[in-house]
Amino acid sequence: MKLSLWISLRYLFFSKNDSFSKYASLLAIAGLIIGVSSLIITLSIINGFEDTISSQLENFDGPARIQHILHEPFSEEKINIPLLNNDSNFSFLKFCRNPAIVRKSGIISGVIVESIVESSAKKKINENETIIGESLARIMGVKVGDNLILSYIANSKNIFNSTKYCKLKIVETFKSGMSEYEKSLIYTNINTSQKFFNMGDKISGYIVKNNSYNMNDFKSLSSKLSYPYYLELLRDRHSVLFDWVKAQKLPALILFGMITFVSIINIISTLSMVIIQKSSQIAILLTLGYKRKNIENIFIYLSLMIGFIGSLFGSIFSYIILYLQNKYHLISLPSDIYFMDHIPVNFSLEGPIYVSFVTIFTCSLISLYPANSIYKIKPAIILSNE
Repeated sequence: MKLSLWISLRYLFFSKNDSFSKYASLLAIAGLIIGVSSLIITLSIINGFEDTISSQLENFDGPARIQHILHEPFSEEKINIPLLNNDSNFSFLKFCRNPAIVRKSGIISGVIVESIVESSAKKKINENETIIGESLARIMGVKVGDNLILSYIANSKNIFNSTKYCKLKIVETFKSGMSEYEKSLIYTNINTSQKFFNMGDKISGYIVKNNSYNMNDFKSLSSKLSYPYYLELLRDRHSVLFDWVKAQKLPALILFGMITFVSIINIISTLSMVIIQKSSQIAILLTLGYKRKNIENIFIYLSLMIGFIGSLFGSIFSYIILYLQNKYHLISLPSDIYFMDHIPVNFSLEGPIYVSFVTIFTCSLISLYPANSIYKIKPAIILSNE
């Protein structure tokens, strides 16, 4: 082992218990752990928000939808789905989507009636049955087994003669963590929807699914559609929401990145104070013929070890916090404001590796400034004052 590395290890781990250099180094490591962990946690929460919102919305809306440009119902033969399906890995699910009103014991609420082959509740729905969100069930004061009255106005010119009613039995409730969807979305059988809304054999469109979510595949599929039909991707459908999430990334990263940067800058003061305290020992090494460059390496190694240990334990600490949050939902959110009922996290190795690499690299760079002060030390003057 090189002498420079051995001395730096001694300063950090094998100094006396009351050694200033040991305390200063430990404080620098503690600050770096806090900075690194806060940055990793921030990255994981931001990624978790985006992934959770995308996943939740995909459960309801699917990755993409084929619809009429005016959102009017159309016959299935208008689009040659078998031809599209043979040229891609997509699956197409018919859906009907219509606004309506539900009523129970004087309580009225506006809803969107969605009818598809598969629902987020993962249960087959028979005719005159429905699946509603838990939030809507609380508002209406109903439970599984109760009936809801569904109504809509077929012709606005004569409200009393054109209002249609139908009774739906609640067979299940779903919970998504997205309060707005739970309040406003109900599922029914597609045959029930077509009869009730006088759609005949028409549908509102197709939910498009595939395994890879390859944008080139979606572009190829979109090019096969002709006016007035178009393909709407999930991120286009909710572009404002995803733009909002994206806009939060930079300010959050800058804010918590500054915390890490302050912790890194603290290493400069730590190394400077250690060099001042150890100036007599440095002078002795110089007198014995030890090169200044080798002495400079001692403090560069010390800075690298502080950066490595701080990054390592910061990553471990952040993983523990994120694991507990993911498992026990320690920090909750109001689901009527956000699209989820707890802070989501998405921990991946890329974040800690990237943050640790930048941290260690920066520590090695900033260590050059205090280590350069070694060239100003004059052994004769320092040893004469001892």
